Amino acid sequence: MNPRVAGYVRDSARALQRGDAMAAESASLLALALAPQHPEVLVAHARAMHARRNFDAATESYRAALAAGADDSIRIELAGALFDSGRKADGIRQLEMPPPTDAEGWIALGRLYDRDGNAREALAAAERALALSAAHPTAQLLAARCSTALGDIDAAVALYRRLTRIPACAARAWFALLDLKTVRLDDEELRRLQRLQDAPSLAEEDRILAAAALGQAMEQAGQAKEAFRAFEAANRRQRMRAPWHARAVSARMQAIRRAFAEPAAHFVLADFFRIAHARFIPMSIGCWQATGARRGCAGRRGRSCGGRRRRRAAALPSAR
Repeated sequence: MNPRVAGYVRDSARALQRGDAMAAESASLLALALAPQHPEVLVAHARAMHARRNFDAATESYRAALAAGADDSIRIELAGALFDSGRKADGIRQLEMPPPTDAEGWIALGRLYDRDGNAREALAAAERALALSAAHPTAQLLAARCSTALGDIDAAVALYRRLTRIPACAARAWFALLDLKTVRLDDEELRRLQRLQDAPSLAEEDRILAAAALGQAMEQAGQAKEAFRAFEAANRRQRMRAPWHARAVSARMQAIRRAFAEPAAHFVLADFFRIAHARFIPMSIGCWQATGARRGCAGRRGRSCGGRRRRRAAALPSAR
């Protein structure tokens, strides 16, 4: 690849890492102008379009990349773009036919089944992945999530507790375990969770999940002040990862108002408003009151103590 083109591809990838989809698109277009048939360039453009939620353009570029000789693993990203565009069945079929041949493929298919609400098929896919890679942490997380959905809580708890001892997925496992709302940690587990949350090498996303889990554990242990501090830390870090762009959101809401003139549009607008806001980690009203704090904190079921609607900070760490 031409060094100039390679530089644009790197710029696009770095922009996506820092959450700047527009800059990623601009860099990918510059690369595309110089090397329109190069598979890596096409993949970079597809990823930028996917991040911009231009699913048709993303799908087109993913298909072109595969035709130009991109690695077959790009099929997973193509399936995700199709699914995200609302063509769920097409996305799932993209991975079903031909069926996956490795653990990563089965995990990707299991995630789509899971997102489609098909827990049994998702669990079967996770089990196929584990048959190929018995210790795969993401496959185990997916299996635990599906076990929860199918009502086998004991199996899920056992899996999550085992996964808390694997550094690569410990934060997600702690978060999912505490998110069950029925599990209390013993003293040794609480100390391990605290050590994880304080670990300097922990990735930012994992630190947010660990802090949220620690807040839940402290609240269950009756340590309201410590719980508040943990939730506050998780919320502060999450806000930095989900910046609020008022103008962009206002423009989108105005576009929705123009597109939907019927009364049914009220639901669409309300749902959009909830999704559009930066997400926050939940904290119970009891915990907030016990601290004597007066700053807004996100409450359970999306209600903050200040009355504003909030959504959860991070999706259930389910291998998504």
